[in-house]
Amino acid sequence: MVTSIRRLVKDKWRQSTRRTAAKLRARGTPISHCTLWRALKDDGLSSYVQPTVPLQRYGDKQRRLRFAAEQKDRDWRRCVFADEKTFVCDARPNRRNDVIWTDSPRTIKPVPRVAHATSINVYGAFSAAGKCPLYFFSEKLTASLYISILESTMLPAAEDWFGDEHWTYLQDSDPKHTAQSTQDWLRDHVPEFITPEQWAPRSPDLNPIENTWALVARRVSFPSQKNLKG
Repeated sequence: MVTSIRRLVKDKWRQSTRRTAAKLRARGTPISHCTLWRALKDDGLSSYVQPTVPLQRYGDKQRRLRFAAEQKDRDWRRCVFADEKTFVCDARPNRRNDVIWTDSPRTIKPVPRVAHATSINVYGAFSAAGKCPLYFFSEKLTASLYISILESTMLPAAEDWFGDEHWTYLQDSDPKHTAQSTQDWLRDHVPEFITPEQWAPRSPDLNPIENTWALVARRVSFPSQKNLKG
């Protein structure tokens, strides 16, 4: 019986225990989805949600490989990594990742949730030499606002870190970053920067600040779980 159930479920897409139990009952095998679930767990199977990745369009892989080939000899210790992020305070738990394993659901403490969570936008940048002050803003980010942020936060920090020595500014291909006014400002004030032509699209993993944002977002969303790991 377990072998038949395993054959019906294992590695099948959208094959829930309820759907599988209904199939078996239609074939004359009286079984509930709870019994089916226990049988699958006893057999060493667990249910998972299909992971998602950024859609890589035609040519994206080649551009990522070209970026890696062109940048492999760069001294990343002299690079400023920057990005913006919107943080939502008291966000709803992620049903896929923020899970708690327990033998009694009654032991799980509820997470208080406000009706309308507050959000805030922030610009950040860092290098191997340090981090620049965070810039918080509530208005919509435009190219002109982005330039003013670079002038007031990133540039003074970079000049303090590197002085007159050469350094590189790295940002993704957000429209505010690739705007003509932004590109002109970077050419006038930055020794070198990753251009839109060099940057591989749909590749957030190329910017290490994304890992920092993920850690901060977890703290912001669940401030009572500061010591939570994993």
